[in-house]
Amino acid sequence: MKEKTTIVDQLVIKHSAFVHAVRQIQQCYDFSSGKAEPGAIAIVGESGTGKTWVLENVWLKHPPKRDPNEGLSVPILFATIPPKPTIKNLAGAMLQGIGADDWERGTEYEKTKRLQVLMKETGTKMAMIDEFQHFYDQDKGKMMYTVADWLKNLIGGTKVALVVAGLPEC
Repeated sequence: MKEKTTIVDQLVIKHSAFVHAVRQIQQCYDFSSGKAEPGAIAIVGESGTGKTWVLENVWLKHPPKRDPNEGLSVPILFATIPPKPTIKNLAGAMLQGIGADDWERGTEYEKTKRLQVLMKETGTKMAMIDEFQHFYDQDKGKMMYTVADWLKNLIGGTKVALVVAGLPEC
């Protein structure tokens, strides 16, 4: 019975909305490089509608690669926002997404600088951020503005395209 659940869980029905979202993200990826203001896209929908599958579908077309001569290439940084995000734990999640072994080490400033350097060194063209609704604290009814501003500054400073996905409240 477990095998059937796994098969069903991995089944992706590429309906028109899925195909459209993948196409939009791919176009953003293709045309954002080198622009003063790279593109940004928000994928918003209810739980279980395939937002993460859309992100993973594009990410799998541009996976990280390690070349013996060129080093690590991470065209798309894929990270999931932790619940109740702070700058430090979001920077850690993004460092983990880019493949840093030491993603837990350092202050928020050190993590931010390391992330900026790694994004540049690995040729990152796009950041995909899942669970974007975590920027809104439903318990307190307020946005995490400090963390949101940090992300805005990171994306603006690195000039990468941004794709966020989350529930409608994001």
